Amino acid sequence: MPRNPKLAPARPRHQLLNTEAEIVGVPDHLAQELPLLLEWARQGKLDLSAVITRVVPLEAEAINDALDRLDRFSEDLRVVIRP
Repeated sequence: MPRNPKLAPARPRHQLLNTEAEIVGVPDHLAQELPLLLEWARQGKLDLSAVITRVVPLEAEAINDALDRLDRFSEDLRVVIRP
């Protein structure tokens, strides 16, 4: 499917690091659905354990390792960063 010409061109992750960027959506859901999905997860109404492949602490080394693993197309598909 061709990209929408009205959208900004996709850039590799390394071009986004250390720059100011805003994430406006995800491929799985519409941006306006995310608050409701997060609330359901918080309330325990939505079990995400089957789709989360890795949980990492909010620490630079762990986050960088997770991003490196994503770059290498590792088995980590959905990574959660936990404070």
